[in-house]
Amino acid sequence: YLRGSAREKPVASAITAGLVAGAVNAIGHFNWYVPAITTLMIVLGTCAIRMAARHVEWMPTLKIPVPRSMAAVVATAAVILLGTVASRQITAAIAEPKWDEAVRQSRTLARDRREAIKAEAAIALEVAAAMQAAEQATAQNTDDAEATPPAAFEPPAELVEKVNAALEQRTAVLTGLDERLRLLEAVVVARPDHPRAWTELAAARCERFGLARQIAGEPVTLLELRQVAMAGGFPSREAFTTWLQANTGDDLADLQAAYAAAKRAVMHAPCSGEAWCVLANLSFLESFEPELPRRCIAQALAVRPHDG
Repeated sequence: YLRGSAREKPVASAITAGLVAGAVNAIGHFNWYVPAITTLMIVLGTCAIRMAARHVEWMPTLKIPVPRSMAAVVATAAVILLGTVASRQITAAIAEPKWDEAVRQSRTLARDRREAIKAEAAIALEVAAAMQAAEQATAQNTDDAEATPPAAFEPPAELVEKVNAALEQRTAVLTGLDERLRLLEAVVVARPDHPRAWTELAAARCERFGLARQIAGEPVTLLELRQVAMAGGFPSREAFTTWLQANTGDDLADLQAAYAAAKRAVMHAPCSGEAWCVLANLSFLESFEPELPRRCIAQALAVRPHDG
């Protein structure tokens, strides 16, 4: 900038501004791992050195004579390193479209879930009102001593259709949840160290367990399973496993997969509060220790204190 020509000075100013901006950005938000930003910094730095070399005598060209065998070893090591980096970038690029699709599908699934909950709430109110009206009619009939015994409550045909429609909505949500699981599993297969996919997979597995049991009409919930397990009434883990298998059937695979995914999540992303919550929820699958769920929740609050 000081010794260059009138054309070189504004170019030097632009290069310096770019390097300073990149350095400030790296200090406040380290993102030099982004290939585009890294490449830009390398190009700007190279241009700065080439321009300065024309005017600075103490910047000689660096030449290190090495044997051909050593050069071959260094070149091979460089190729292996670049190949490793390139393979990770390729796997990340393969996994990214599936991850984006899973994110979009999660928004659609959340909307369908809200609509299903609203429909079920409205139907519950209608059923309660119909049952109350039937009870009032039965109470009036019982005033007559010779009245016939009251018949069982039979909901109107329109109400039955609404209940069936609500069940279909719930089944559609389960189908969407299965699709989300398929996408997330494709992401972790392509990129096993994805920072968020394992957490989302664990939470989705837990949700599928509860929804599938609701549709099947199973009375035992995950909360009840955990309470029974933590009560300490089993003589051994084998006895507990047998009881758990008898009360969950094929749905137990969802819980085991969720627990394994949550472990992988905290290994690759220890600051994932949601994964620690899943571990707290399912720790009874591995240990009856009562303090383990509390420690997992404490860890979740430590890493994500304001997470919903």
